[in-house]
Amino acid sequence: MQIKIGANIKNIRKNKKLTIQELSEMTGLSIGFLSQVERDINSPTIKNLQKICQALDLDITQLLAENNKGNICVRKNERRSLFTYDEHLQYDLTSENGWGISGVMVTVTKNNDLNESYRHMSDEHLLLLEGTLEVEVGDATYVLNEGDSLYIEAGCYHSFKSLSDKCVFHSVLNEAIHRSNAPM
Repeated sequence: MQIKIGANIKNIRKNKKLTIQELSEMTGLSIGFLSQVERDINSPTIKNLQKICQALDLDITQLLAENNKGNICVRKNERRSLFTYDEHLQYDLTSENGWGISGVMVTVTKNNDLNESYRHMSDEHLLLLEGTLEVEVGDATYVLNEGDSLYIEAGCYHSFKSLSDKCVFHSVLNEAIHRSNAPM
């Protein structure tokens, strides 16, 4: 099941009293594109979604926030798809909303680099389950093998590159710890 985030983007934008034109100017994305995203007609890339989130001062996972808490148990076959790009990149939620942490299972195929650096307002911990993954955090580069984990502090720019045919990693963001001193 694909999650529709357009309505959440629109609601958050309106709650922040921003026009779609102002959001366009802040992100460098066209008004038409943003309008299509808000109506779930067009799906943004991770890079564009990051631009929108930075302009709205929130994490990607906060786009999924609901007022009530979700299930405490999420079965593998019940995961909701957060984001799919072509057939080379898949983000599936491994946690429900409202509990203070967000878990995401990320599958990326070789040569589908996520080299566009991005950052978020929460600390992140990732665990590589399959493959070999290169992660750049700031000026440092880490090559992770199956079973390796990495902590990324809030506000740090980071990017991923699959060094194997397929990489699968689990990422957990602690929404309860938004670092007020994190450079955004």
